Amino acid sequence: MIRGAFRPWGRLDWLMGHIPLRKLSILGSIATGDRSLATWCVLHSRSFCAYVRMLQIADVPTPLWGDEPKRRLGERKNEYLHLGGTKESITNCDIRDNLEDISQYTSEFINCVRGDIVIDISTLPKRFFFFIIKKILQETQDNTVVVTYTRPETYDKANPLAVDPGPWKFLPGFQKVCLDNGKGDILIVGLGYEPLGLPQFLREGEFSWNRARLLFPFPSVPTGYLRNWEFVRNLDSEVGPYSHDPIRVNGFDVSAIFDIILRESDNGKESVVFAPYGPKPMSLAMCLYASSHPENSAVYYTQPKSYNPNYSSGVRKIQNNLDILAYCIRLNGKDLYTVPNA
Repeated sequence: MIRGAFRPWGRLDWLMGHIPLRKLSILGSIATGDRSLATWCVLHSRSFCAYVRMLQIADVPTPLWGDEPKRRLGERKNEYLHLGGTKESITNCDIRDNLEDISQYTSEFINCVRGDIVIDISTLPKRFFFFIIKKILQETQDNTVVVTYTRPETYDKANPLAVDPGPWKFLPGFQKVCLDNGKGDILIVGLGYEPLGLPQFLREGEFSWNRARLLFPFPSVPTGYLRNWEFVRNLDSEVGPYSHDPIRVNGFDVSAIFDIILRESDNGKESVVFAPYGPKPMSLAMCLYASSHPENSAVYYTQPKSYNPNYSSGVRKIQNNLDILAYCIRLNGKDLYTVPNA
């Protein structure tokens, strides 16, 4: 699964057999979904873990979910402890934590790193994992860094996946400082299932752009395909139709998405504003680009304050193996996702 530049990615088992990994320091999260523990379970069962830090991030309570988030989170925590995790490895966080808080959590992890690093973004909110990855790449070296993402068996189709989106605002650590009069060259939107107020904020936003490109996950399951097109329709109704069709891309191919961003930005010469509403691996590509080229890119998002406790269920399997995707973003000290003109 390598195209052009050497950026190995694939199933976790495959990747572990094809790149040299020392003992691993793992940063993940304990969340309501079953998949939140999948990466840790696999690596822990094989005695790969030299150090573990799990962020347990509390949402803002809402009557819509009742006590279900607290109950589900308690179940995952008890499962983690039962399988061999320790209370000392858990850090309690809040979805509203500011940049200083997130930076502190990341620094505490970096200070304890032994060997190579695995960052599991499966259930980490974007306002956390974007900055975590950026800081780890900036402040560690001479190691290998792998990012994992576990695919769930199902998503909740009957209820919203998240509620109470915040304002259209830059993610912590990803504010572009070179926007001329609030105008960027390109707006790149990753299409997901729910726009979370994005269309209205784009219409009323304080900045504009010369052109917009939509990244459309394809192929997708029928229900996902329809929800992605509904996302497009909502954008069209608020900010007008786009001059080009959406760019269809494998939503799990981080390397290919990164190359598309390079192409659209003329290898970093044009300023880019990202709106990461698509699959986590698509957002990861945006994160890596913005981390490599911070002076000419920014990331904006309407971060929800509360996620559906049944957002996803189960863990997808392929031939009885957990469907955990792994992306090598640094190999033996060499960063694999870089912008030529950065």
